[in-house]
Amino acid sequence: MGSFRTGSIFSSSILSATSTTLIFTQLYTLISTFIDHFYFSVMPAIRKPLRDRCNVQLKVVTATPTGKPLESPSYNGAPTRIRRPRKSVPDVRVPYPNPVRIHAPAEPRLYPVNPRTAQGLRSLHKLVPYLYIAFHDGNRLPQSLVADDGTAFTHIIKITHETEQRVAGTVEVKSDPKRGLHSLVLVVPEVAPHRRGRRRVKNCCERNTSVLTETQILAARDFISLALPYYLEAHPRDDIPLASADVARLLITAPVGDGAASDVLSVAVCYLAFASEESAETVLDYVNNEEDVSTTWKDVIAEGEGGVDLLNKVAASGE
Repeated sequence: MGSFRTGSIFSSSILSATSTTLIFTQLYTLISTFIDHFYFSVMPAIRKPLRDRCNVQLKVVTATPTGKPLESPSYNGAPTRIRRPRKSVPDVRVPYPNPVRIHAPAEPRLYPVNPRTAQGLRSLHKLVPYLYIAFHDGNRLPQSLVADDGTAFTHIIKITHETEQRVAGTVEVKSDPKRGLHSLVLVVPEVAPHRRGRRRVKNCCERNTSVLTETQILAARDFISLALPYYLEAHPRDDIPLASADVARLLITAPVGDGAASDVLSVAVCYLAFASEESAETVLDYVNNEEDVSTTWKDVIAEGEGGVDLLNKVAASGE
C-alpha cells in the first residue's frame, strides 16, 4: 500500500514535469513562429544600387591614349566678332532759325580815363589821405565821382535836405556792388537863414553849428571807421596789407547852401578826433591853421554845446 502511493506520487511528478516541458516547448515554437512571420517580414530588405540591379558597369579611363597625339587648339588671329545689323535710326532734326547777332554798342566805362575831379562837386579838398570833403548841387550826385588822383570814390557820406519821402534825422545805408560804391545818406532839415549863431564871411552870415543829430554824427563816424580801418594814427595796424591803403576813397559832401560847410566838417572832425584820440579843438586848430585848406572850410564850427562840445561827446562815445 505504501509502495503504491510512492509510485503514484513519483508518476505524478514525472507527468507534471513532462507537461511543463511540453508547454514551454510549444510556447517557444509559437514565439519563434511569430518572430519569423511578423518581425522579420516587417524589417526592410537590403536594397542594391541601381547599377547592380540593372547590371550596368561604369568604366572610367584615366590613362592617356598613346595611339593619338594630343593637339592644342590654335587661333590664327583675333576672334571673329559677330556683327549684328544695326537698326537704322531716322535722322530727325528740328530746324532752328539762324541766330541773329546784334552788335550793340559797348556800355560806357564807369570811370572816364581823364575825368574832371570836380565834376558836379564844389570846393573839393583832400583833408587827410583818403578822406575828401566837398559840396554838391541838389539832391543827386553824378554817376562818376573821382578823387584828385583819378581814383573813383568807394564810400560817400551824402548829406541831403529832407523831402516828402525822407524826413529829417533819417540814416540810410546803400550799396552798389556793380560800381563798388557804398553810401551813407544823412537827411537834415533845410534851415532858413537867420542872423543868430552866424559867422560873417564875405558879407554873408552863415550857420556855424551842425544840424546833424548826435545819432547821425555817430553813424557817420562808424561808417568812416569801417571804410578806413587802416588810417589810425594813434593805433597803426600791421596786419593791414599795404596795397589796401590805395583802395578806399571816402567823400563827405552836402548840398551847397547855408551851413553846409559846418555839417561836412563836423563829420570829418568827429572821425579824426576819434581816430587820433585828440580833442575836436585840436583837430579844428589843424584845419584852421593849414595853408592848403581853403577858407571855405575854416572857422565853420563854433565852440559850445552845438559845436565842439557835441563833437567831443560823439567822438568819445563807445570807448
